[in-house]
Amino acid sequence: MAVWIFAYGKNGLLTDKNVDTKHYPEILNSVPLDEIKILDSIVESRHPTFSIRQHYTDNRENIENHFRSMTSEEYKEYLDSINLRDIEIDKIIDHFITDEEKQEQEKELHFNFAYEQLKNGRAKSKWELIENSSFINKLCYFNNYDGLRINLLNDLVWISGPFSVFSVYSCFQKNISITSREYYHSYFKKILQAFKSDFILYAHEWSGLDDEEDKEFNLEKLKEQSNWEITSSDSINTMERFYYEKL
Repeated sequence: MAVWIFAYGKNGLLTDKNVDTKHYPEILNSVPLDEIKILDSIVESRHPTFSIRQHYTDNRENIENHFRSMTSEEYKEYLDSINLRDIEIDKIIDHFITDEEKQEQEKELHFNFAYEQLKNGRAKSKWELIENSSFINKLCYFNNYDGLRINLLNDLVWISGPFSVFSVYSCFQKNISITSREYYHSYFKKILQAFKSDFILYAHEWSGLDDEEDKEFNLEKLKEQSNWEITSSDSINTMERFYYEKL
């Protein structure tokens, strides 16, 4: 289950009348970024023993029984929802295996190409404004959720990283190396300093914050709900709910 982890800070640029939101990408791109270190962390986050073929082989009976429990109309609606034409239930697992293995192979080739382009200096990633309150850096490879993301929320700014590393907070804490984790921490701090924030606060989706439900969520509510002076863990490496650090 996805449980995203974010780093929050204050958007101090709001008080700077000379800095409009459309100029934020220029500020973000002025902060040095080592894309290879980010891509290396993605490699670290991958489960070394996971196999698409083995997954479907192990669960074939349960998946097929689930489809057989559907009415003909329900099964047809399911196939339509994933853009598949009529395919027999006893053949759909083989289709999933073939299709997903092909996608994985294409992703791997694309990843390796981007890695070499960045490593050899033939490409350089950049931050882009995609909405009035959102910015992405695709690292010359990813989609909107697999690269780096920044969102603005009232007087707050939060930043998060690639899906494979940040979508499950235990992966950020345990699966990637300390070196990778500390690089993210160093880079995020520089980003938030560029926003003139005087703190960085890590939290995950189960921390109890109302930031997704409350459109008025702001710095005052972040301080109140996190109570970071009391709840903060000792370090980014031992974080449970929150980790606060003064910048």
